[in-house]
Amino acid sequence: MTAKPRKTLGEMAAAGDVGLVCRACGCRDLRVYYTRGTKDGRVRRVRKCRHCGAEKTTFEADAFH
Repeated sequence: MTAKPRKTLGEMAAAGDVGLVCRACGCRDLRVYYTRGTKDGRVRRVRKCRHCGAEKTTFEADAFH
């Protein structure tokens, strides 16, 4: 079994493969529903799918610190 070559970020962006996708329905339209900071300095965001209403929680860290 041979491994597939990995795509670069530019190739993924050109193909539309970048960003969050709803696992329930495959929709790419996820809107931020709730945002709060955490004690360790990260940002917690709850996103909701505009199509089916499924929620996804993401954590973001500041890349500059």
